[in-house]
Amino acid sequence: MYMSAFRYIAQTTLGEPVDVLTFELLGGTPAVETLTISSAGYESCTNCVRLDRGCDGNLANCTKTLLAQGGTIEVTSSGAAGATFAGTLRNAEFVEVTIDQSQVSTAVVGGEQFCSAPYSFSATIQ
Repeated sequence: MYMSAFRYIAQTTLGEPVDVLTFELLGGTPAVETLTISSAGYESCTNCVRLDRGCDGNLANCTKTLLAQGGTIEVTSSGAAGATFAGTLRNAEFVEVTIDQSQVSTAVVGGEQFCSAPYSFSATIQ
């Protein structure tokens, strides 16, 4: 990513393999609002949602990356460090991609695709 980005990271387990959900929101800490997930490629999205699957304990060397191509992030709580970042990810449409060293994403032909169920999140901003 580039510019000032707010990043939320959630993982399925502390063991391996681990799946990692990441929100990367350009422009810093979001306000209480509904954000539209960018359908642009990873290299140019402003509200990116990634799902990396089969990662090691360092949340790296993942076996698969999926990028949301639509949906919303409903932010219901936000603020400065120490405040709670909370809300719900809705109607996220994920497509399997590869992301090269220049951060350009390319859809994987015949790759995994799915629409996620609503996902509620809450974490302390650090």
